Amino acid sequence: PVLKPTPPIPLIPDPTPPIPLTPDPTVHVTKHLKGSTYTFEIIGKVINVIWNFGDGKTGSGNKVSHTYTRIGTFTPSVKYQKIG
Repeated sequence: PVLKPTPPIPLIPDPTPPIPLTPDPTVHVTKHLKGSTYTFEIIGKVINVIWNFGDGKTGSGNKVSHTYTRIGTFTPSVKYQKIG
């Protein structure tokens, strides 16, 4: 699934806690989906994009892919700074 936060939320540098993604930020990984790669994308004029995939792994960039290696329910989140 592709999760696109709408609209982008302007943030002050290094917000705490990370902003949850909407809509439906929960990723349900079943035995049939284990090892599946998900793509996450944030659209808008943003920099310093840091993703937390909810499984102890992180990534950076406006568009990232992540593979969940275990079964479970994960709540990804993202931190970023709006520009322009």
